[in-house]
Amino acid sequence: MKKDVDLFSKISPEEQRELEWGLLCVDPLDDKYRKSIAPLMSYISKAGEWKYCAQVQAAIMLGLEKFKKATEKNVEEIDAAIEQIVPANITLLENDVTKHDQLAVIAELSRYVSKDTARRIHPGTTSYDILDTARNLAFKEAWFDVMRPEAVDNARALAKVARSEHLLDAVQVGRTHNQHTSPLYFKYMLSCYAVNIANAIERIDLATEDLEGKLAGITGSGASIAEFVGQNKQMDFEQHVIEDILELKLCTNPTQIIPKANLILFGVNILLLNGELANMANTMRLLYSAEIGEVVSLPEKERLGGSSADAGKNNPINWENIAGQYEVAKGGLSTLFALQVSDHQRDLRGSVQARYEPQRMMAMTYEALKRTRKAVKNLYVVKDKMKENLETIRKKPTEAMTGIFKALLFEHPEYGDAHESVKQWAKIAQKEKMPLLDIALQDSSFKTYWNEKLDDRQREILSGKIEEYARSSIPRAHRNLKIVDKLD
Repeated sequence: MKKDVDLFSKISPEEQRELEWGLLCVDPLDDKYRKSIAPLMSYISKAGEWKYCAQVQAAIMLGLEKFKKATEKNVEEIDAAIEQIVPANITLLENDVTKHDQLAVIAELSRYVSKDTARRIHPGTTSYDILDTARNLAFKEAWFDVMRPEAVDNARALAKVARSEHLLDAVQVGRTHNQHTSPLYFKYMLSCYAVNIANAIERIDLATEDLEGKLAGITGSGASIAEFVGQNKQMDFEQHVIEDILELKLCTNPTQIIPKANLILFGVNILLLNGELANMANTMRLLYSAEIGEVVSLPEKERLGGSSADAGKNNPINWENIAGQYEVAKGGLSTLFALQVSDHQRDLRGSVQARYEPQRMMAMTYEALKRTRKAVKNLYVVKDKMKENLETIRKKPTEAMTGIFKALLFEHPEYGDAHESVKQWAKIAQKEKMPLLDIALQDSSFKTYWNEKLDDRQREILSGKIEEYARSSIPRAHRNLKIVDKLD
């Protein structure tokens, strides 16, 4: 049956306009990923920025009331105005009337308040008192309201999979330098990724609490603020608005702008979280490969047809996207670090750079978090393939033999050099295509060691029960999972 491929005509005119607008966008964040990052957009979009600028103005008015420079009516009016402002109109005001962003915010707020309240808006402040403070407030709330819960859900999702019945006996061969080595329980690997995310969350929490605000005027001296609230009160006024009302850290060393070191650390730690996701995703896509085949995604396995050319392929689509997203996100680092440099008290280079970062890093990291949670939810381990891949280490447990042998030689050095002995036996075993243990037992010293010093568990490991050697990774996994359980 021929499928109806005319889908465009079946959606509403509004949806058609939105779709066509998206296709004109250059940045995929505004088109392909727009729905995915939607919960974040009210914080880091231009519309969100206008709202946060208005919120800072309202906080200043509340501060003026405490310092007897505004009334309760002024505060009530500006609070009500925030609920009525139209971000699109602010943009029109900026473009066509004020030619200035914060003057446009003031003009929009003034539409909804009395003349008395309007004249008290923006008292002695410069535009970057408002904008730098507003952005840092937006970034802080975006992290705690939207990004952090998603990151915590990711760590918990990994912990849930690690604890599943399906993984109780899942042991995979270890891989260092893309070579097989001693195994580990798969749950341990997942628990490590979960803790990596938990640690990243903790670092971002700390960095977020260091985001600053300021009300210090055009050069950071506070002179214009002092003219409004008094020379002996201007620092107390600033501290009250920034710390008590907006709950940001007070910047004590501003110029016209807030120094960007703390913002850069915030952005870097957001990127490090993205990197943890990419690190996991890269390993998963390798485990997905035909050569390894130890994990699959259940929905994709059932659907197949991940390739336009090969209808039977099961591609690691989400894992590849997550890994690729990181490579793009980290490109924003140079822009972020460029914010640190300014001519004297301020120049316009930073104004341009600050429109891009760390907002794009945050958006891409959030998209990667949502995609990761989906991929983890659908993760399925192919235990038969894991067992098959373990066979090389069963027959050639070189690291296990070295570790066991070294432990004995610590107390009995007369048996020789463990590393050198195992290396020589491994060479012979590879050449003769024989199990490593068979070659080692041809050595009289090792045979004595085998008969007199090894316990049953150690003999079982070297005889092929290599899973027992990996058992030490289980309590380590449990320790990691307890760390994740403490996330709130």
